[in-house]
Amino acid sequence: MTSEPLLPDMKRARRTGRWKIFGRSLIASALTRARRTKPNASHQPEGSSHDVGQEPQIVRQAPVAVQPPPGKSPTTEFLDALVGTQQLSAGRADYISSIVKEHQLRGRPATAAELVIHFGFVPARAVLDLIQSMGLQMPLPADAAALYSLWPASLLAQLRVKPIRLHNGTLYIAAVRPLLPFEEALLIDRARAGDVVITQIVQEPQETVATLAAINTTAHTTGQQLTDLLARHDIAATPDALGPALDSLLTDALENGASDIHIEVHDNLAETRIEYRVANGLNHRASVSPQLGRRLAVLIRERAGIDTSNLEALFDGDFRFRYHGRPIDIRVAILPTHAQQKLTLRLSDPSAFQSLPAIFEHFPEFVKRLEHDSAKASRRGSMGIVTGATNQGKSTTLRAFVMNMPRHALRVLEAGEPIEVKTPLTTQTHINRHADVGLTFDAFLRAALRHDPDVVFAQELRDEETIRAALRIVETGHMFLSSLHADSVVDTFPRLFSFIHASRAEAAFVLSRGLSWIIHQVLISTPCRACSTTVPTSQLPEDARTTLGLEDDVEVVSLNPAGCPECRYQGYGKQRTVVPAGIWINASARQALHQHLSRIVADGHFADYDQILAIPGIDYFPRGPHLQTLAERHVIAWQTAVHEINWEANRGH
Repeated sequence: MTSEPLLPDMKRARRTGRWKIFGRSLIASALTRARRTKPNASHQPEGSSHDVGQEPQIVRQAPVAVQPPPGKSPTTEFLDALVGTQQLSAGRADYISSIVKEHQLRGRPATAAELVIHFGFVPARAVLDLIQSMGLQMPLPADAAALYSLWPASLLAQLRVKPIRLHNGTLYIAAVRPLLPFEEALLIDRARAGDVVITQIVQEPQETVATLAAINTTAHTTGQQLTDLLARHDIAATPDALGPALDSLLTDALENGASDIHIEVHDNLAETRIEYRVANGLNHRASVSPQLGRRLAVLIRERAGIDTSNLEALFDGDFRFRYHGRPIDIRVAILPTHAQQKLTLRLSDPSAFQSLPAIFEHFPEFVKRLEHDSAKASRRGSMGIVTGATNQGKSTTLRAFVMNMPRHALRVLEAGEPIEVKTPLTTQTHINRHADVGLTFDAFLRAALRHDPDVVFAQELRDEETIRAALRIVETGHMFLSSLHADSVVDTFPRLFSFIHASRAEAAFVLSRGLSWIIHQVLISTPCRACSTTVPTSQLPEDARTTLGLEDDVEVVSLNPAGCPECRYQGYGKQRTVVPAGIWINASARQALHQHLSRIVADGHFADYDQILAIPGIDYFPRGPHLQTLAERHVIAWQTAVHEINWEANRGH
């Protein structure tokens, strides 16, 4: 039996089309040409040329096999290098190779580098470094997006510069004119403030028109200029188009590392406040008049496709905004208030994903265990849960776990409210709780079993119906992933049982048999690199030295309480780092875990949950030692480490 072709319908259509269109004409032409050339064939002197206009003689030869060119193609070399460096599995490499061939057949060429980044198999920076280090003759992937966060858009516009890539300390740029020495020094100094070292700047030749077009795709009015722009719109007698002002507001928020923009419009107050959520804090950005606040609200509603006249209903919408050439998803939530309305804009970059090594950069044990579990995702009947407070990166960790799976060989179903990041090779469903639709998390989970899933990913466990449906998925032999609001690793168990009001013994059985791991994570602000200093631990207070448990000659980072303009006088930088705690449940612990949970459920002794950590076969990784390690490595300030360690001790596990 012959194997089916890669695209059977396409090949069949191609053969049929050629026969119908060209078949008869080609046969007639060939017969005519043969009649013309046959009489002259015997009289043609050997080696002589044909007369002008005379049909050349057809000489039929035996078919010769086409030999492939010597050596490997750049695509094969690239994929082999990824496999050799263990950045890509052999199965994924074969899958990418087949996709490249399929795109070629369809007339839509795509490079292997673009595909491994698109599918989330390898980070863009790793792909870029590999291509340049090997000197492969293939197009470089677009990786400049990650560079733009190092400099304000207003500075890049002023210098007329477009960053292209950064490799081995060399920044490659496109510029309208050669940069002056002090301008290069300005770019290098601003990058150093973001912990990026640049040793030299190389200007690559690009068309001036294309460079200007790339620069002008982003609003350049940020910082104090944005405040002045909003003030000008405030006092304008006839307000002009607010589009550039809103674009500048979004750009300014992204450059300040904001995850949310809050705008609360009041009719009876003298001002409308605009605030950014940066890290764990809410920062005031600007105050505008109620009139300008209402006009901004109307424009945001129009872009998000929301009714502009109804101020008494809840609304959700979204739109896209281009930031340095890449799309940013803006999710809009509107809440009616007694004064007027409250708008919250959530900023999300759909093209940016963080890998497990990037998230748990300082915790290789977590990376090793999570990568192992995600690579073996076909293992049946398992559950993984990430817990923590709101805005602590739970969904980001779960998505990185999913992106590390061999999704080309699995059926992965995901439900979210909403779907914030589009994940290739994953079936994603947007939860819609409207009464006419009724697509809730538990409805999705019940329907998911009819679609032959290997992995089911629900973004959040929030009610009894959803948890029961999740346990049913695990019980029927599938992998289930989700997040949960809990205060600690151990608090996950009473939190789950608090939702379940009946058949708790059955839930205890499924959890003890299927639960694989629980991670509780918090995002902790890192110190501002521009104003923080280092001090030896010998100069710290006695209680701080005892809490940190470090030697006296170890240097740690100390916060500057006054801050500086770079950190908006907060003392902290824009970045946050994950500090996890977690447990992994081995097979040898399942029987004891079942007995312990059954006893707790039967007796109602919730205080006994802490004893779960002492069960043999459960690997527990507390957060306290992680905080000490981060302080020693200058990732977080000693004040932050001491505060978090004391909080962990007072809260328990």
